[in-house]
Amino acid sequence: MKSRRKVVGLHAVESVLETGPDRIVQVWVDASRADGRLTRLLERFANAGIRVQETPKHRLDAMADRQAHQGVVIEYLAPDELARPQRCHSFFADEFCSSSPDNSAS
Repeated sequence: MKSRRKVVGLHAVESVLETGPDRIVQVWVDASRADGRLTRLLERFANAGIRVQETPKHRLDAMADRQAHQGVVIEYLAPDELARPQRCHSFFADEFCSSSPDNSAS
């Protein structure tokens, strides 16, 4: 099962767009922002067939929980392994824990 997560900011959003555009569910952009970088990002969304919703800045502020969104917030489907809670909480997790959800060293 995939969980929905929000990503804010130009760099982070560009990364999701490059690595998994098919996982993007929603895109909101600041309706008042008009600069070259955001315009290029909007073109990439259009080329990928992703619909964009223009949104007032104060709504983006709330969606981003006051993080620096730089005029863009997306919602995407996170891969299963990111949605699972971490079961191994050992200080030496890298050495003694595998990525398998059945392995727990705590």
